[in-house]
Amino acid sequence: MKTKLLIFLALLANICQGNMASPLRSGTINSNVLNSKDVSILQEHMDVRIFKGFKTAQFDIVYTIKTEIGGGQIPLLFLAKEYKGDFKVWVDDQLVNIKEIPNYIIKPKDSPFANFDNSFDYTESGYNYIKINWTDNGHNLYKLDDLKYFEASLKKGNHKIRVSYTANVWVYNAEWVKEYSFRYALAPAAYWKSFGGLTITIINESGFDSVTTNLGNPSEGKFAAISNWKFNKLPVDVFEINYQPVIGKLASFLIAIDPFWLMIFCGLLLTLFHIWLIYRYRKSNLTKRISWVVIAGGILFPVLILCTYIASYVAIQNLLGEDASTRMGYYFLILGFYPILVVIYLFVMILVDWLVKKHLL
Repeated sequence: MKTKLLIFLALLANICQGNMASPLRSGTINSNVLNSKDVSILQEHMDVRIFKGFKTAQFDIVYTIKTEIGGGQIPLLFLAKEYKGDFKVWVDDQLVNIKEIPNYIIKPKDSPFANFDNSFDYTESGYNYIKINWTDNGHNLYKLDDLKYFEASLKKGNHKIRVSYTANVWVYNAEWVKEYSFRYALAPAAYWKSFGGLTITIINESGFDSVTTNLGNPSEGKFAAISNWKFNKLPVDVFEINYQPVIGKLASFLIAIDPFWLMIFCGLLLTLFHIWLIYRYRKSNLTKRISWVVIAGGILFPVLILCTYIASYVAIQNLLGEDASTRMGYYFLILGFYPILVVIYLFVMILVDWLVKKHLL
């Protein structure tokens, strides 16, 4: 096998992205250059079919390559993790056998992967990792167990490599409503010997109209059920198909106010109600030194105030349903402020009771 015929495939799909990546170029962390001088990528065509519900999508990617010399085995290395079902590769319409990359291929000096030795030396928690640069300034660590490869004997000339897998959706939980996306790493194409062009077709069968991409407008018209893009250079480092559920007016209103301010508003109403109860009690009990209304309310009302905060979170999440983000899972911890709040609240209400009593005398 000849190292100059190595093609590096990197595929990630959600949580798995995917792309056929050329060898890492000079200067990448913990790896030397392994340049594919005799192989050109003439064209990349990607079909993405988004299935109903926007939970999975079928990715079919076809790479048209050109080899300058024939014979010899061409090892193809790729990263494949957390895809759904089978991950398949065809070379010139022939299904090839995908293997886990064995250590004896990496370690020997005459191995086609010998120049990756430094990359594979990183260990953590008993696992071997490889560093892969997706951009000039960024890299990710991947387990050696996630790397797979296949070998193909190619004649001089043009060939087609087809990759097919079902991707699971990415879920972004940082906001109130989950944001869903499918992602595909385009950046590795910058390391290819040549970039002949990229075409992308998206078939939207999700049932949702609010699906968007970061590719700009399609080549013809606007984003629709079937849309096409054509590029002669990389449009973005990571291609994304995004969907954020449309939420109802009530949920939008409550989110806009925010549970904190809902708690403050309800707290003011409860406090005014408590003051009214204190006033009524004092009108009939001017001579009593201690007001049970102050004590009971001072213990009960801080709990009610904090519970309005929790209740507002629960109400919003119920309105959002399965699309509610899980980032708010610890809102009940606000009850930890109860001892502080009850002391402050009792002090204020005792002062209010004293002022009411003084006013009525």
